[in-house]
Amino acid sequence: MSDLWGDDSGFWEDPVTLGAIDQLTIAELTKAAQAGQRGQPTAGGGPSSTNHTHDNERRSSGKAGSSSCSSVRTMTAAFYPPSRQSQSQAARQSPGTSMPSNGEFIISHHPPIQGELDRLDIPWGVQWELARGESCGHWTWDNVTAVDLRLLVGLNAEAAPKVANLIPRTQRLEPVDDIVWAEYDREQEAIVEGHESRRGLGVYGDWAPWHRGPSEDWYGGRISQCAHLSEVTGGFKICLDAPIYIKNPTRFARFLGSRRMIRLSIPASLKKNRLRTFLAQKFVLCGRVFVALRQRVSKSGKGGKVFLVEVNEDVDRHPKISEGDQSRLTFRGFVRWHNPIELNGNQPISKWITRFDLGLSPSVPVVEFDPSNVEFVCDTYPFGAERTDIRPREGELIADGCGFMNRKALDLIAQYCGQSELCCAVQGRLGGSKGVWLLHPDHQLPDDSPAKVWIRGSQKKITHDTSGHDGGMSRAYYIFDFVAPARLVFPSRLNKQTIVNLSSNGVPTSVFAELLEAAVQQDFEDLTIWEGEESMEFLLSNVMRIGGVSGTRAARKAGTMARIQGLRGREIEDVPLSQSSDIAFVETLDSDRSSDPQMPLAEKIYDMLTAGFHPLGSEELFEILKQFILKVIQDYVYDCKIPILQSCEAFIVPDPFGILEPDEIYFRAHQNIVEDTAGGVKSDTVTGPVLINRNPTMLPSDMQRVTAVDKYHDVYRQYRNVIVCSVKGEQSLASKLAGGDYDGDTAMLTWKPEIVLAFQQPELTSVPKDFISENFEREIERVDSFSTKISAMEESEAEREMRRIFVDSLLSEPLTGIYSNMHNASLYQRGYAHPETVRLAHMSNTCLDSSKTGLQVRDDVFKDDMRKYNKRLPESLSKEDDDSREGPQLTRQPGLGKFVLDALLDHGKKIWKDHKENLRLRTPSTSNDPDILRPYEEAMAAFTNPPYSEQLEILMKHVRKYRSEWSKLGRFSRAPASSNSKDRASAKEQHGSAVSEIKKGFAAGPPPESIPDLYSLPRGSRMVKEIKASYAYSLKEKFAVGVAFRDICALKASSSGDEYPVHGKFRDVTLVASSVARRYNAQKAARELESR
Repeated sequence: MSDLWGDDSGFWEDPVTLGAIDQLTIAELTKAAQAGQRGQPTAGGGPSSTNHTHDNERRSSGKAGSSSCSSVRTMTAAFYPPSRQSQSQAARQSPGTSMPSNGEFIISHHPPIQGELDRLDIPWGVQWELARGESCGHWTWDNVTAVDLRLLVGLNAEAAPKVANLIPRTQRLEPVDDIVWAEYDREQEAIVEGHESRRGLGVYGDWAPWHRGPSEDWYGGRISQCAHLSEVTGGFKICLDAPIYIKNPTRFARFLGSRRMIRLSIPASLKKNRLRTFLAQKFVLCGRVFVALRQRVSKSGKGGKVFLVEVNEDVDRHPKISEGDQSRLTFRGFVRWHNPIELNGNQPISKWITRFDLGLSPSVPVVEFDPSNVEFVCDTYPFGAERTDIRPREGELIADGCGFMNRKALDLIAQYCGQSELCCAVQGRLGGSKGVWLLHPDHQLPDDSPAKVWIRGSQKKITHDTSGHDGGMSRAYYIFDFVAPARLVFPSRLNKQTIVNLSSNGVPTSVFAELLEAAVQQDFEDLTIWEGEESMEFLLSNVMRIGGVSGTRAARKAGTMARIQGLRGREIEDVPLSQSSDIAFVETLDSDRSSDPQMPLAEKIYDMLTAGFHPLGSEELFEILKQFILKVIQDYVYDCKIPILQSCEAFIVPDPFGILEPDEIYFRAHQNIVEDTAGGVKSDTVTGPVLINRNPTMLPSDMQRVTAVDKYHDVYRQYRNVIVCSVKGEQSLASKLAGGDYDGDTAMLTWKPEIVLAFQQPELTSVPKDFISENFEREIERVDSFSTKISAMEESEAEREMRRIFVDSLLSEPLTGIYSNMHNASLYQRGYAHPETVRLAHMSNTCLDSSKTGLQVRDDVFKDDMRKYNKRLPESLSKEDDDSREGPQLTRQPGLGKFVLDALLDHGKKIWKDHKENLRLRTPSTSNDPDILRPYEEAMAAFTNPPYSEQLEILMKHVRKYRSEWSKLGRFSRAPASSNSKDRASAKEQHGSAVSEIKKGFAAGPPPESIPDLYSLPRGSRMVKEIKASYAYSLKEKFAVGVAFRDICALKASSSGDEYPVHGKFRDVTLVASSVARRYNAQKAARELESR
């Protein structure tokens, strides 16, 4: 290894350090670390110049000296580079100040206070809270100097909640869940335990730290430390957010520890050049140094999150064993652990950087393989030839991205996920490999021990050096990080791309119009069941299904476990009833969430129904439900996400037996999904001609017709919920589907006869020979040349250069979305199969992978394409919040006929108008609910004399004040909307902010000191809230629901004698919604049978 990388792995690779450590016993080191963790102040903890001199003497002598905690603490400063000192104390006290001279940005830091925090062993969670309040302007570090920091000594769980109450503040800090502080303590215990085990990586058995109860299958990284960046006069500002507990940590968070990572939210409005300079700095938080690593772009493609990681550098502090600082790495040491540059040189630098995303994707550690049971196998090529010396052509790797596991390994994963049945395929990460692992055809028996895995060459993305002794660091290379199981989505849905493809390949528009009308009518009927026995239970079940309430809330609680359980196969609103309604939990209303102006309509309806409201007895519920129904229809009309009962989605995998013939597939579900012509369910296996496609579907041949067979049922009986594709032929089936592979791609199967029989199979569309050279720049920097370049640099300069390429990658802007819009413009104007439309589809697909390939669109090509195709898209191809409706009008060429999406939009608008008229004819009761009026009426009757009558008037005056503010808001919301999407978004944001301010003001007042006698009564605080909500309801139900949603629901639910804001008759519905759904479906099927 070159000198450049000499000390990158942390303190254990420093020979001086190793020599000193060898003279101390592990017990002495552990004792010292635990003493510091328990908050026992010892000598030598602070940045004393005397101690530092003593450290240097001990280092030069190499003598162990005393084994006391003090000696160990004093000695550790010699194990690290010397701590940098502040330029000036005044500068360090002000957050958000760039330091151009040394390239540092202070998030929050105060040198003298930091010395005290370290001397007293104040836990990290407390330090985060102190810095959070200061960074957000709730207090200054000067306020902190007045606090007795000894009160904050101890565990995070004990000390962190005290912070907000000890410091005078201007605003209330967002509260932090107690589980977060407990988890900080667990993680810290794991960090100081030692780097040999790297317990935080998981799969290390049950664990019971000395201060906590046992934690089964514990792993680290479950705290998300978040912050947000904003632009201020003269620079930038970073505000720390409340840390939150998550169940979907990344591998990096488990390896480093939650405290070593920060997710920084970046607003979309920031200029790229300014942001590049800013992110190239180092970031200082409480004496610790963080650097930017990678970005996760938001789904909209605007803004996103940048991950900052802590390195082994300090400002105004000395590293401490009691804090686990010895396990920190330099930035280049961290890079070398995850993706060593010297072992991965034969690739573009852009692809090398994207491999860090493997460590940033949410996953769960489930199995640790013995190195001897990890086998690398060659990829399979057509005709059985194995070639490793040449670059394969597109589609030539017929099992691209899919390896094998034996039954034992898959059983262990299923056991971890709480599944009783075998999952035949799993998606995940293992060391530097990624993809899907399928049940090995020759290792299907349960007693096939031990757990074993086979990795194909196409799955291996990173080469690691696993030969050395690295203090447990290589454990991560053998732990399987579970991402998702093989899961079934049934039924699936069409979208705009698939409809255009099917239409261009011969399927009549009338087929889609009938499907659209049937889907709308079905949901309309399901959401307008307002009368009859169990009607509200049925309505609640349908709102949960159509609005995805169960899936949304369960996924919100479960994080990655939701994906493990199959809840996140696609958008939450697409989760079918069979999956979403089986979630067994009762969730009490969250006051912040339930009153959120942006809260989904379905969740509001759910909460009001479960509280006991009826749509014909509540004007507000009626209006919200009406909005929801019309929004459901509108989404069908504008998004064209139309369900097809004869369809499903699942992973695609290569045939493990090599039996299937070209253009044959095998698919068997875990449930019956195929119906006969009479409508009775009869089979779990799809047979006959089917269509298969995956997203994106932009080329004519991205949809393929194949044959589903069942002649090998006994052979494939273990392979459920995966679409098994033939490996025979010159090209893999996956590659024909928009250039896919088998590393986790899902495909849609459609067997509806009206679609399949009308479909005309197009010729395969391949990338033209000179496409890349004609459209993209070829100057691509490669890893090996970059490695050679930095090897000639000074160490500090080399590190800066490495951080530079990471920062540059953060700000690259793929043109995928722009070219997707240009493709839409061309297909509308010129036709779906026109050569220019096909070229633009290839451009979009190539741009999608540009972060890996490093290819950049030529300037002349981009300018010419923008001139031709950057035009206003028709309403049927644009989104409501998108500016593609603006600009020059796009015209369709004569002879192409009416565009299929235009025809569907016209038909859909008529359907929407008809159902809106249907709803207009229904009217709810306008009388007030006596259950909700009761607290106000009782108060008026009881409090007729001073001081209670006077204080009641103060309370009522407070309510009337915000009723007036609410009325003004209503007038503002009825103002004409702007035609510009940015203006509309801004207006929506302003309206939401105004609603939030009114809600906060309503909830905060009147001050308790102004109505002390009311508060002094039994249940005083709760009574005041009830009277406020009840009086607000007497003024206007809409106003009351807007400002006091939780209290209104609680008052309604209390009429059934329940303490929770869930009416008693709905308690079982929320627990077992699937039983209600089954009764409803059975009754509906009976009615349909009678009508035949």
